Amino acid sequence: MKKSRIVIFVSILICILFCSPVWAEGWANTNWGMSISEVEKAINGKVIANEGGQVYSHKLQNKLSVDKYNFEVMFHFTNNKLDKVLLRNETDDYHVAYLFLLDELKKKYGAPSDGPKNVRNPLGRREKVEWVTKGMVIDLSTSFDVLGGKTYKMTAVIYDSRKSESSEKL
Repeated sequence: MKKSRIVIFVSILICILFCSPVWAEGWANTNWGMSISEVEKAINGKVIANEGGQVYSHKLQNKLSVDKYNFEVMFHFTNNKLDKVLLRNETDDYHVAYLFLLDELKKKYGAPSDGPKNVRNPLGRREKVEWVTKGMVIDLSTSFDVLGGKTYKMTAVIYDSRKSESSEKL
């Protein structure tokens, strides 16, 4: 009886230590489940409140340079634990930035799990690619939209610790 309790306790401990999403790989040097201060230490940067951010409550104080592209980095915390990261580039070379990121993500994660998919609508176009890994979903997209006479050009990559909306594989 005592042996079985020990075996159960050790099994639970192993699951907590090695199966918990807190220890899952996140974006850059972060892990899912980190607090704001832990994220700041992991990325060696200042995380500030994102004024008006409904989904992403915090952002990196300075833009992130990847190759020759600059990205705004935003963070989503649930119960003060990191669970989503958005990198966004809104420049005229947004599509070139998309192609660069597509190539880099393929090098790191292999062939996409889904996509690329092209979506056209009367207001613009969007292309989307998705990778599903053991611990996250990576959604890379580029879009060109005209709304109210204003043109919006953007490339974005979302690292999400939760299951994918489209593939339901996590």
